[in-house]
Amino acid sequence: MTDLRRLKLTRIEGTATLSCEISPCCFMYPNYGLQIGVSLNGSREAIKHGKVSMTSATGADVQALFDSVKLIECGECKGPAFDPATISTNARGLCPACMEKVSSAEFEEEMKLIEERERVATSRRHAHARARGFTHEVIAWLHPESGDDEAVIFHTKTDAKDEIEKILRKYGSVVTSDFTVTKL
Repeated sequence: MTDLRRLKLTRIEGTATLSCEISPCCFMYPNYGLQIGVSLNGSREAIKHGKVSMTSATGADVQALFDSVKLIECGECKGPAFDPATISTNARGLCPACMEKVSSAEFEEEMKLIEERERVATSRRHAHARARGFTHEVIAWLHPESGDDEAVIFHTKTDAKDEIEKILRKYGSVVTSDFTVTKL
């Protein structure tokens, strides 16, 4: 009988090496169905779910599930890529290298949007605080005795360390030195 926990399958298709193992969650959760993680040339794992319960799964079931995973040409470089019609993947029909490039570009674009939104929000927050007579912004971490640290932002009319520490103690922080002050 095959020990499914140790079962690893590999196949070669052209320049691609596909490998699979049963996902660890199949062994951790009762009644979890068969699921394999498949890697393409050692990277970019994708997931394939089977319709077999783990209590009745066999090595042949794993092999059949693995055999159902197909490859296509990458939409960018024509290298091997997972066929999204045959396996759950976020790679959109791209090979690991091209998907990494696309993901990095999307991440950078998203970070630019987030940074711009943060810059605008900070500018508005500072203008609102100045209009109310505040001169400094404090970004601090509250460290209550019970744990569950929390970040806070507040405004003051001073940058005096002892005054800020007093405010942090009032908030219930046992550590009163974890803050930065910005002049508005």
